[in-house]
Amino acid sequence: MLADAKIIIRPTESFCIEQIKTNVHESRLEEAVITEDDTVMIEPDRKQIRGFVDFERAKAKYAGGKRIKH
Repeated sequence: MLADAKIIIRPTESFCIEQIKTNVHESRLEEAVITEDDTVMIEPDRKQIRGFVDFERAKAKYAGGKRIKH
């Protein structure tokens, strides 16, 4: 009968990357706001918005939102 066993799990690089992305996304969700048009919005990310003007509009919309209380 086997009484003790040692199992070693080594995550792949892609698994680690996915976990990091998930953690970043969850922390951004904590900063979400409700905008004037009753939509939930996370803080705009410059990498996800093409034009500078669109990014500035998104930042202004986010800044005018109400924090969601946990």
